[in-house]
Amino acid sequence: MTFMLHRPLGACLVLGILLTAAFSGCSGEDPLVTSAGSGGSGKDAAAGTAGAGRGGTAGSAGAGGVSGSGGTGGSGGASGGSAGSAGTVADSGSDRDASADVATDTGSDAVSDSPDDVADSGGCGPNRKRCGADCVRTDDPAHGCAGASCTPCSNDGASEKCVGGACTITSCAAGRADCNGLAADGCEVTLASDAAHCGACGSACRLAHATASCNAGVCAIATCANGFENCDGDPKNGCEVFVAKDPTHCGSCPKVCTPTPGAAATCNGGTCGEKACAPGLMDCDNNTNNGCETNLASDPNNCGFCGNSCSLPNATATCVGGVCRVGSCTGGFLNCDGVPSNGCETDPRTSALNCGACGRACQKTGTSSVRCEAGTCRAVCDTRGDCRHPAAPAADDACETAILGDVRNCGACGNVCTTPSGTPACNAGKCAIGNCPGSLGDCDGEIANGCETDLSTSTDHCGACDRACATTSVASRACSGGVCNSSCSAGFGNCVQPAAPAADDGCETATGADVANCGACGRACSGANVASRACESGRCTSTCKLGFGNCAEPPAPLADDGCETDVDGAAQRCGSCRNDCSLQGGGGSGLRCGAPEPNLCGCAGNDARCRLSGASGTCNAANGQCVCGGVECGPGEACQHVGQADRCSCNDGSACAAGQACCQTPAGCRDLASDPASCGACGRACPPGFVCASGECQCSGDASCNAGAAGTCTAATGLCHCGATTCAVGQRCLAGGSCG
Repeated sequence: MTFMLHRPLGACLVLGILLTAAFSGCSGEDPLVTSAGSGGSGKDAAAGTAGAGRGGTAGSAGAGGVSGSGGTGGSGGASGGSAGSAGTVADSGSDRDASADVATDTGSDAVSDSPDDVADSGGCGPNRKRCGADCVRTDDPAHGCAGASCTPCSNDGASEKCVGGACTITSCAAGRADCNGLAADGCEVTLASDAAHCGACGSACRLAHATASCNAGVCAIATCANGFENCDGDPKNGCEVFVAKDPTHCGSCPKVCTPTPGAAATCNGGTCGEKACAPGLMDCDNNTNNGCETNLASDPNNCGFCGNSCSLPNATATCVGGVCRVGSCTGGFLNCDGVPSNGCETDPRTSALNCGACGRACQKTGTSSVRCEAGTCRAVCDTRGDCRHPAAPAADDACETAILGDVRNCGACGNVCTTPSGTPACNAGKCAIGNCPGSLGDCDGEIANGCETDLSTSTDHCGACDRACATTSVASRACSGGVCNSSCSAGFGNCVQPAAPAADDGCETATGADVANCGACGRACSGANVASRACESGRCTSTCKLGFGNCAEPPAPLADDGCETDVDGAAQRCGSCRNDCSLQGGGGSGLRCGAPEPNLCGCAGNDARCRLSGASGTCNAANGQCVCGGVECGPGEACQHVGQADRCSCNDGSACAAGQACCQTPAGCRDLASDPASCGACGRACPPGFVCASGECQCSGDASCNAGAAGTCTAATGLCHCGATTCAVGQRCLAGGSCG
């Protein structure tokens, strides 16, 4: 376990954690520092010792080992609490200045959960990191842009995003600007009040003979230099009048010195005087030997009046007509406002209003902050990017680049989207993959690894990203050619294999009961001679039309053959597959089938077939029924001698009731007109829920019509209706709504 040992100044170097020895803590280094040094970590039975604090705050106690106690508090600190488990830090301690003790940290680790902790990426997946208990994206400015830190981007007055692992300003608050181009201090300038950036970045307030201020983004005079006044009320030219020597404003703005005729006015220390000099000339050196030596109209040292030296900021000055003028600018500055008194006031290398040339303002369209760097405009853009920076005299083009969709400048200028495979794209300012080659797909959304998924074989992304092969009734998932061809659990089939983008449905077909897929996908129960198709346990168990039997029931993968057997004629299959007439009657070969009544056992005109146990019955050739002692028997019965007389017998037992037939399978007397297990013939069963009426299978209610789809039953006819379709006798509604 690793601990973070926080130090107020000059943290000690932790060399390692020993298995049995304890570290001693470090002392706070400065007597003025009020925080104490943190304690060392103890292992096993040993305890860490807290460092000595120099001021009022208690030293953090050392971390106890597996069974050790916390360290002893340093001076100004207190002893640490006992560690309840390995690596628990006891932060307790009373402080010298009577402030409240720090509560013991009962967390399972010694690392603080503060935002500036080192991030842990373990278990969070690609492009994510762990900050505290949460997994967050590495490009979330609320948790810092660096992968190894959780310190949030929190720059003054700025909104930010992460670009290239660094905090980047996306916009400035109203009235704020990023004038130095550094994201570290955010939008550091308040344009309404910063004299160095008044109303715009680089628009410095430079006023002649005055201390400048910035009020509501406009330069103003805070104070005038000693001896100067702002007589015209215009702040642009500063405190333009030297009232100590200017005879037109002598001592104060409104005071004008008026000389006697033939003399020239002077002002010394704010007091009017005069000298006998011709107009435009003056004795400025007070030397009577050279007379009025100075031409006030052109002398840059005495321009307009004695002592008015033309010294203009960032300029070589001249005197023209008794007024100081800018001869030429120096140091790269320009005279953009045309006011001579403040010289060459503009630095075109930094002024956003005169960037590279006078009057060439940095455009503000689509931006919250503009600045000028080395004569080139740069902007903090709202939704676009300032990626081109035309030089003067070309006009600035502000935020000209659509960074939300430009792969060469995606989200930020110069952020080129690249990918090892596929076509890069820029979506909403984030690099993505536009198209992937062949069967590949970008399913994790990470452009760095390109089109990482083979959609033709991936069971989690089969045919399309996030299209997983379903697990419903599936034994083993599989994907081939972008289609889920999973193997199935017993009794189910993957018969429908939808293609993307439709979701996979797993092994959706119950092959044990589906007449369209009975025993295997695509193996349909045949409709040949069938009244109602049915599938049970993967075999076709369809109900047959009268006179036919479903005797073979071939298993999958063999094709079904419907009701393939003619059961009207063969003695062993009379009316159904297992009703054997030869086991009834006598004469050596028993009764016959369909002679003359179809699907019924009879004597077929042979008296011998009617005689059992020495009976002397006869055969009624007209209907194929035996006659015993003058009594005509029912179908399937023969004559049996009992006592002194012959009687009709069903399977060596008593005769059946009137209207019944004697069956071999199922054995016994059956009413073939009403018995759903022997309807119209012995052993011919109706579909589940059906009744037998007049030897025909009929529905008994809506539920009996449902063989995969809902239907309705008409009681009067006994017929099912599947939607608008009326089914034939004995048919039901199959899956999909068809009769069958």
